[in-house]
Amino acid sequence: MVFEEVVPLFSKMVQFRAIDWRRRQVSLKNQPNTQSSFEDLTEREEGAMQFEDEGADPDRQVGQLSFDDIYRQCGEALDSFEWELVFTVHVSQSATMGELCEDPEILRKLGLKPGHSISKKRRILNETLEGALGKLQKCLQS
Repeated sequence: MVFEEVVPLFSKMVQFRAIDWRRRQVSLKNQPNTQSSFEDLTEREEGAMQFEDEGADPDRQVGQLSFDDIYRQCGEALDSFEWELVFTVHVSQSATMGELCEDPEILRKLGLKPGHSISKKRRILNETLEGALGKLQKCLQS
């Protein structure tokens, strides 16, 4: 009996804490001078701040490059299907590996049939994706 009451009690406690936190945030937002706007931080004469433009740094490391920078530098290293896979899985994250394994167009491009096992589909998809990432790595290192 006690154990069955713990879960609803805990859920109510979390709900009330979330409501309290949200009310505190709204009340802070409604108070003057508690938050600074971007315009206030950049245009204020006394104590104006400048924000760094990440794209302006010529000494950026490979880990700091945007997808557009990588595409500009390594555009010819991959074919259009490999770029599609890299973009879908790692940049836009618009599909999971399981969803890609069910897509008939992707399967056709990989040379697979819908009747193949899911493990084979995943293995071939992973090999293709890892090959594309390896090509990008070599291109960026040179």
